[in-house]
Amino acid sequence: MSGIGHNLPPGPPSPETVRELLRGELVESIARQQEILAGIERFKATYAEIADDDASGKAADLAGSKGLINQWLQAMESRRKQEKVPYDAAAAAAHAVFRELMGPVEAGMAEIRELNSAYLRKKEDAVRKVAGATKVTSGVRGQMGVAPTLRHRWKFMPEKSDLLELVIAIAEGRAPLEYVMFDAVSINRAVTNKVRTIPGCHIEEIRDSI
Repeated sequence: MSGIGHNLPPGPPSPETVRELLRGELVESIARQQEILAGIERFKATYAEIADDDASGKAADLAGSKGLINQWLQAMESRRKQEKVPYDAAAAAAHAVFRELMGPVEAGMAEIRELNSAYLRKKEDAVRKVAGATKVTSGVRGQMGVAPTLRHRWKFMPEKSDLLELVIAIAEGRAPLEYVMFDAVSINRAVTNKVRTIPGCHIEEIRDSI
């Protein structure tokens, strides 16, 4: 058997082209299939059921593991494997080319993702270590009718600040811990609203006698 690879046109064949080429190569096998199907119908018409050893023997000769049908099926399976070899090789070659293209890019993407994941883990750890929020309020109360004295001073502006950046700096030792504190009022309000897990906060059930 020469196989259909020798008859393939240049370039990847379409599924319909492969089908037509195979059907042209398998003319005898297709004719044999029709003969076998006709024999199956004749057997079923003759033997609605297997009632004796003679019928059982004929059934085995036709459809048993060593019967005519299975011999043909095994031959077709062998031919199928033979005919698909060039397509498998072509598919493997195409796969290899795309792996060569995509592999290094995927590796670089994985490295960047790992770097970013390390940063995100570090940030999350920092938030766990220094949980809570800092509430800073400030204001100036002057006397009615008295113009304030103009002076220059520095003032902390919480609304323009980044609490997370401060938390990370504290975790890295670049800022003192006393710059933040637990907001017990807000935390207890959350616990009252059935929040039971807050990173860095110990919440326990206290049973009081009534």
